[in-house]
Amino acid sequence: MKDSPYALKWVETAAELAKARSLRRAAFEEELGHDYGAMLDDLDERSLVLLCSHAGRTIGTVRLSIRDGGPLEDEAQLRLDGWRDAGCFADHEIAQCTRLAIVPEFRARGVSTLLMTHLYLEVVKRGVSLVFIDASVELLSYYTRLGFRRFCPTYRHPILDRDYIPLVLFTGDAQHFQSIGSRLRRLAERDDACRARAALERVSAPPERGGASSGPAQRAQMVPARW
Repeated sequence: MKDSPYALKWVETAAELAKARSLRRAAFEEELGHDYGAMLDDLDERSLVLLCSHAGRTIGTVRLSIRDGGPLEDEAQLRLDGWRDAGCFADHEIAQCTRLAIVPEFRARGVSTLLMTHLYLEVVKRGVSLVFIDASVELLSYYTRLGFRRFCPTYRHPILDRDYIPLVLFTGDAQHFQSIGSRLRRLAERDDACRARAALERVSAPPERGGASSGPAQRAQMVPARW
């Protein structure tokens, strides 16, 4: 991040995690009126939490959970069993992004994209092939411009009592990133992302009931068609 006014750091201490949770509380409870206490879970203890700071002040955070550490948040909505049962993806290749929060005065200033691109580099380094995220209606266009695709129908979050759209990002989906002008398109050409792309090519979609499975190219095309 040469010449950037922002600094990124993965949480390592309880004090740093407290900063992330303070941002979340402000975003989800004070702004949106959600019960933040009901949102607390054990995922922080087995996830990576990223912080963004400006002039020493923590201004943004996002959480990355990888499936081999345990179940993901609202996992039933992601319908992962079909992929795992078909042998497409191992748990260490599946991740989820949650708890994105940015202080109001730093929104629309590139902070969310900075967090998400750093998260992307981390997941491809770790061999993750799929990253899931729940998008609110307001953020749907932002995530799709990054390269996320719709994965399954909109659902009502049981705790937040709000509609969310489950999205998925194929980390090796360089052709899609290029076609939509994603900020991730150049990152997808790096060596780690090339390995992720190879992982995408070696798998097949879960078979339909009573039918044969699709190839990887057909599978990638199926996802955006479900808008």
